Amino acid sequence: MPSNVVVFGHSHVWSFRRAIGLGIPQTEGFTFEAPLCGTKEMPGPIVLRDLRGRPQLTATLAALLLRGASAPNLEDTWLLSAVQGNHYNQMGMLSPDGPFDFVLEERQDLAGLPGAAMLPTAAVRAALRDTMDEIPDYLKVLGKWRPPARTLIAGPPPPGESEAPLIEAQASLATRHPVTAAPVRLKLWHLQNALYRDLCRQNGMIFVPGDIAGTQDETGYLKPEYVKDSVHATHEWAMLYLQKVAGVIRARKEGRNV
Repeated sequence: MPSNVVVFGHSHVWSFRRAIGLGIPQTEGFTFEAPLCGTKEMPGPIVLRDLRGRPQLTATLAALLLRGASAPNLEDTWLLSAVQGNHYNQMGMLSPDGPFDFVLEERQDLAGLPGAAMLPTAAVRAALRDTMDEIPDYLKVLGKWRPPARTLIAGPPPPGESEAPLIEAQASLATRHPVTAAPVRLKLWHLQNALYRDLCRQNGMIFVPGDIAGTQDETGYLKPEYVKDSVHATHEWAMLYLQKVAGVIRARKEGRNV
């Protein structure tokens, strides 16, 4: 019986769902399904509080996991959570208060921007972490429903370098803001990956970042042919990402950490 990967989450899952519908090449021994996709199917928060203030999964997510509890191959069913994920875009896609920048130790090649306000890296990290306020409780609760070792957390695709999709996304708005410089957006993406990686490690889960060989240019930006819109990647990128997920699962089943 093949390993089953259940993909669920917010808007990034639309590309996953289309990719699954078309078939994922080079994933023999795996089946994929995307039963929950987008805010209409997953409305509201991802974590609620009971009367004692303890975090609980929303009814939508709980129903999904309960439904899968009777699967014939439950011991070889893997969750791929793609909830939220656009934190770095929410924080830094636009610069209404003027250009800003910060230093990221692992990407010092992304030079500072002339005239930009240089912010302390720790402050940027804390601000980005604040946008992820639901995620720590979400991972803790999710790990009580399914074995953390079979729970994968999806990282978003890297940003594209071009400002055009971000400008176009504001076309219908009464107020438009300057687009944050591409190097800063890329550094924020790296910083978000680091935060997710740490949270997954703390909860015994597997973080699968969105960097995929062949889909990024030499600097690390998502290539134009894989850019769907201002914050999403195409289903072609999603196919390659799910191939990467299959490879991670194979390695785990063989006792290799990747």
